[in-house]
Order: sequence, then C-alpha cells, then structure tokens
Amino acid sequence: MNFGFNLSEKVKTDGIVNGTDSQDLVGYKTLNLFPFLAAEYKITDKIFVDARYNFNFFDMHKNGFETKIGFLQAGLGYDLIQHTEKLKRFLFYLEYLLKGS
Repeated sequence: MNFGFNLSEKVKTDGIVNGTDSQDLVGYKTLNLFPFLAAEYKITDKIFVDARYNFNFFDMHKNGFETKIGFLQAGLGYDLIQHTEKLKRFLFYLEYLLKGS
C-alpha cells in the first residue's frame, strides 16, 4: 500500500482559465491510499528492473466529485546488499561497538 500526501492544492495551467493561469483546488483529501500490483526481474545478481501499477479505488475528493488516479512506475535498481548473512554479522558487530564493547 502506498500513501500519497497532497502538499498543495494549487494547479497551474498552460492557458488562462477564469482570468488566471493558477487555481486553488478545494475539497481534496490530504492523504490518499494507493494499493499496487508490482513485478521485479533480476537481470544479474545485483541489477534488477521493476514495474508497479498503483490503483486508486478511493475517491480523492471530499465532496463526492469523482477523482481517481492510477499510475505506472518503472525502475532500474542495483542491489547494494546481496548477502543477508554478511549484513547480519555487520549489524551485530556495529551494535556491539555502539554499546561500548
């Protein structure tokens, strides 16, 4: 589940609408929830690609004006931590050092 936060209710347009090129949108929710469906493919041990489609089943507008957004995300990634056992040992050692040996 992804969470989306509406930081601003201003919209800027390319043309003039009602005498101005920016409008305040009123009545939109501050928090939006986006369930998603995702897939990942490892090209090598450390390089992968992923894709995710975010659905919006919940209405974004507070007053019943139907506004729903769905979007596709794609990414290319590099796995920095390939071996979990090495990470566990490192974190155990780091915790030991931080506690003051």
